[in-house]
Amino acid sequence: MADKGKGSGGDWIEKEIEDILRRSGGLPEPPRETVGQRARRLWDRILQPFRNFNPARLLVIGLILLGVGLVLRMFLPGLWRLIVFSAGILFLLAYVLYLVWRWDSLGKRWRGRRVDGPGR
Repeated sequence: MADKGKGSGGDWIEKEIEDILRRSGGLPEPPRETVGQRARRLWDRILQPFRNFNPARLLVIGLILLGVGLVLRMFLPGLWRLIVFSAGILFLLAYVLYLVWRWDSLGKRWRGRRVDGPGR
C-alpha cells in the first residue's frame, strides 16, 4: 500500500475509489464513444493550433523564419535564399492580413461580458 503512493501521487486513490463505486453499483459505466465523436475529437485536435490564428503571430513566424534563413546562410548557401524569400512572402501576407483583419469581431468585452458604449 505504501509504494502505490510513490509513483503517481494521488491518482491511484481516485482509481481505487472509482473501482469500489463501480463494483458497488454507485458509479455507472461511461457510455461508449461513437465513431462520429472520435472523428470530431480528432478534427478538433487537428484544428486546435489554428483556432487562435491572427496576423501578428504570422508576422512573428515570418521574422523567425527570416532569422533562421540568415543564420543558415553560412551553412547552406543555396537553401538560405529560399527560406528568406518565403519569410518575406509570409511577412507581406501577414501585413496585408493585418490591414484587413477584423479585430473587433466579438465586440468589446470585459470579464466575459460585452461592453457597450464609451467608458468612464
